[in-house]
Amino acid sequence: VSAAYRATASVAVDVSLQGAAVTITGRAFDPESGTAAGGVPVTVRVTVKGTRRIVDAVTGADGTYTAVFQPLANEAGSYTVCADHPGITHDVVQDSFRIYGMRANYAFFNATVTGGSPVTGALSITNLGDLPLTGVTVEAVELPGNLTIDSSIAASIAAGASMPLSFTVTSSGADPAESHPFLRIRSAEGAEFSFPLNVTVLPFQPRLVSSIGLLERGMLRGEQTLVTFDVTNLGGAQATDVFFNLPDFDWMRVVSPAAHQPLAVGATMRVTLALSPAADAPLEAWTGTIGISTGSDGVSVPFMFRAISDAIGDLTVSVQDENTFYVANTPLVAGARVSLLDPYDSSKVIAEATTGADGRATFTGVPEAIYVIDVQAPKHGQYRQPVTIHASIANAVEAFIPLQTVSYAWTVTPTEIADNYNIHLETTFETNVPAPVVEFSLPSRIPDLAPGESTTIIARLVNKGLIAAEDCRFTFQEHPEYELSALVVEIGILPAKSEIEVPITITRRIAASGLDGGPTLERSLCGDVIAGLVYLHHCANRPIEHL
Repeated sequence: VSAAYRATASVAVDVSLQGAAVTITGRAFDPESGTAAGGVPVTVRVTVKGTRRIVDAVTGADGTYTAVFQPLANEAGSYTVCADHPGITHDVVQDSFRIYGMRANYAFFNATVTGGSPVTGALSITNLGDLPLTGVTVEAVELPGNLTIDSSIAASIAAGASMPLSFTVTSSGADPAESHPFLRIRSAEGAEFSFPLNVTVLPFQPRLVSSIGLLERGMLRGEQTLVTFDVTNLGGAQATDVFFNLPDFDWMRVVSPAAHQPLAVGATMRVTLALSPAADAPLEAWTGTIGISTGSDGVSVPFMFRAISDAIGDLTVSVQDENTFYVANTPLVAGARVSLLDPYDSSKVIAEATTGADGRATFTGVPEAIYVIDVQAPKHGQYRQPVTIHASIANAVEAFIPLQTVSYAWTVTPTEIADNYNIHLETTFETNVPAPVVEFSLPSRIPDLAPGESTTIIARLVNKGLIAAEDCRFTFQEHPEYELSALVVEIGILPAKSEIEVPITITRRIAASGLDGGPTLERSLCGDVIAGLVYLHHCANRPIEHL
């Protein structure tokens, strides 16, 4: 494209301040003779990060112009500049300049400082440009005499990246109560950002802090146990009258210090408790809180003190299942794992043993206390119950773990469609076992039903076990498309080695959407398990429920 004149552009600065206007000057001229082109329009093009902006200018009689580019307040980067005839759209870079800038993720920070107690804050400083910032520093400005601010930030921030800035505000006096300092963040390249703080200083007060979050200790019955912890005054004023609030336990008292003692700023007080449970105190845990207070502040220290004994006892655990009650010779379960657990933290195993061929596990020399017994064995349910081991007697527990008569296996096979799989659930029923084993089955398909239509299917219940299933009953959950109802919901007893068939009516809901072809039970019903069977049997005088 041939133009009657062309133009130049230049910038007097290499680096401009964030948000400051940038002056661009140049000249329009005849490309053939080089003479000035006066009174003609010129387009000045400024480009940064792929964004191109136009500043229009008109030359004077001597062919020169002055244009002003106003960047946005929160923009920065490496800029290129050129100018030309408005009809020339191709840009040829003629000059460049840089703007270094940063911003915070918050507009301001409000801090309320209680005398002597520091307040911490954090914000994120972002480099707005496409050039790195180095030599980054933070300075607290317009800081009153009663405040100090400590801050920390990384020395460099990569292009477009963010870095955390943390700070702590501490007061040394209550005057002035209100102030508005700010943090000035600068870089070696000239980027600068000011972050305002609004600080309120409250009157100086004591602040009591405990050295421990939870007092947890065992206390020997019939003996005295001493427990200590520290309380420190981290406030800005002396605690003039420190006193203690104890729960109403006659076995707990404060040995030291005496009540109503002062505690200076920064000073620490060691508190000693005497725990003296009676010789016949229950072997259990006491919980509560100990209050340490002053006139304007206080701290609560939670505790858990457990009464323990130095006496020991023995424990024998006999592990039973249905075979114990329905098979000749009443066999117990061999190879079961028996664990003694801490009753207040079941992850702590106190002792562990495995039942021998006789189905028994024996623990000797166990401290007298309350425990939880956990019993597990392959193809069995779990037993978990509390037990108290008493000294000088033969402690015995009969632990019943029911047989698991149904097991499940999932088979997942990929299909020819990516990320699609066939999932098959295989159910295995144990047979000829001294427990009820009820297999519940439905037809694999149902007829296609129009909304409002119904059909009847047959549910088949087979008890493959050697014991009758008691209190058999159907359970039906809500389904958005179908409604199920059994002719008899409460079936009652299903004898051993027997089977029955129960009619179940399936109705397509009126509001249901149509399906193409006959839907399968697996697709329409079993995706959400809406039909189930519940039954139970009794063994060792215990009801055992099956789902």
